[in-house]
Amino acid sequence: MIDGQIISVLETFKGLGKVTSPAKVTGKSGVEHIFSFASSEKNNLNLVGDMILGSGEKDETKVLSLFIKVYDVGAKRAILCVTPRLTPEASRLARLYNILTIESPDARLLPNMLQDLLRRLARSN
Repeated sequence: MIDGQIISVLETFKGLGKVTSPAKVTGKSGVEHIFSFASSEKNNLNLVGDMILGSGEKDETKVLSLFIKVYDVGAKRAILCVTPRLTPEASRLARLYNILTIESPDARLLPNMLQDLLRRLARSN
């Protein structure tokens, strides 16, 4: 249910291009990576993201995993959506790697939070 809502949000931002969920993308290494969602336009990977839902704080391994995939596929932007939250170390690492994060104790709020984030990004470009 949340995945469908996330896709609907992404599709409203026409500049992102074609949205796929889940998305399989082959990196420069030849490894096929799976993202919760991705958007691309004319062979350019605009945005990739992972959703990690469940109880307990998410540690830096989740951020590192996404960073490695993003680096290999050459995506312009990355978003990590988590419930309920990241550890402070994971948050710092995400900022260092320019990974945008959305955290909420309630997964049902993630689609609206993603929409707000994308609106802010669109205004800043």
